Amino acid sequence: ADIYSWALKRSGGPDLLTEDPKNKLVPRYFLYQIAPWGGECVTMNDSNQPDGAGALMYTIADNKDGVGLWTWLRMWGPEGTKTYSDGPGIASLAYSLIFADPALKPVHPAEVKMPLNFVFSGGRGSFRSSWTDDLAGMATFTCGFDQHRGHNHKDENSFTFFARGERFVIDPAYRPFDTQSHNTVLVDGQMQHREGKQYDVYGKVLACKDYGDAWSIAGQAKDAFAKDVGLAKAVRHLLFVKADTPYLVVADDYEKSSGEDADYTWLLHTDKKNRLQVGPAPGQATILGARRGAVCRIQFLQPDKGLTLSESDLTMRFIQRSFATGPIVTSTPAQPSAGYFKELQAVVRARNPRFVAVLTAADKDADLPLVSGQGGPENMTITVKQKSGRIDTIRLTAEGLEFVK
Repeated sequence: ADIYSWALKRSGGPDLLTEDPKNKLVPRYFLYQIAPWGGECVTMNDSNQPDGAGALMYTIADNKDGVGLWTWLRMWGPEGTKTYSDGPGIASLAYSLIFADPALKPVHPAEVKMPLNFVFSGGRGSFRSSWTDDLAGMATFTCGFDQHRGHNHKDENSFTFFARGERFVIDPAYRPFDTQSHNTVLVDGQMQHREGKQYDVYGKVLACKDYGDAWSIAGQAKDAFAKDVGLAKAVRHLLFVKADTPYLVVADDYEKSSGEDADYTWLLHTDKKNRLQVGPAPGQATILGARRGAVCRIQFLQPDKGLTLSESDLTMRFIQRSFATGPIVTSTPAQPSAGYFKELQAVVRARNPRFVAVLTAADKDADLPLVSGQGGPENMTITVKQKSGRIDTIRLTAEGLEFVK
């Protein structure tokens, strides 16, 4: 599309790539989605790892966007993907030569005091502990309206977590595209879904707050479920803490309008090359990363009774082959979900389970912080003690998570 847009402009037509002011924000979105070590990004909805970036380079040069150029270099390097063909890579080196502005210099985000966190109006938030530390922590969250309805993965309140050079909690990219393949909650086995052929799924960011060393966001996803699921609320609170070893606190408040018990399934997906182990203690699971051997501990403080953790057997779960509006014609054979990720399930039957999970990351198990909680799910004090001696305090109330330190 960028080739034809450029040809149209040269023939005297409009500049389609810069006519819409929103297009100049695309480099900003990439900036906040790039993995801490660079070279890849967090993928959401119908996106895989991007190739080429010719149109992005054109946008960067046209807008004299120094931070955008820094982003491009962090993602692709000075020679892009070094390809010229029309296959994967889409001639990115050629595009960079054609569109790049030699006079434009990259600008480090810190030089212009860009914040480490950002929440886009569409409901996607991102937070990281550093722009350039390859071992930094990074979390993303999504809960909002997807403007392109054909790319909606029904993933309201889903999150990701990268830290210590590992893909601990991931989004599966283009496929699979159902709710159960994202890091969110099922109710009585039901995924997010709209009535009939209505494909839009709606979530809403309720609040977000910057604490300096921490950042929180909350999303409401009850309208993303079909009416017959009967949800009164489906609220997720997420708190990312920039510490010696970064960590997340995830608190969920789901309840049916009838007040009846339901089966709630809390889902987490990790890179398929990682190793997932339930335990060693009750309510705990551990991820051993494949890139560096770093570890992530998932510790549930609530529910304190009736919670069952297990690694899913994905060998017989196949990716969905159609959208709600009809089948997709593809020559690719159906593939089990095990080809995309590993999955942790935490299941409980309750009226209002109030899941509270803390995800900590470190280079080795002995360096993980000590996590404890006092009180009930509606009034809890969470303490996180780092190996350095730093002690953080987080309060959980009916209103959400508050970082106290």
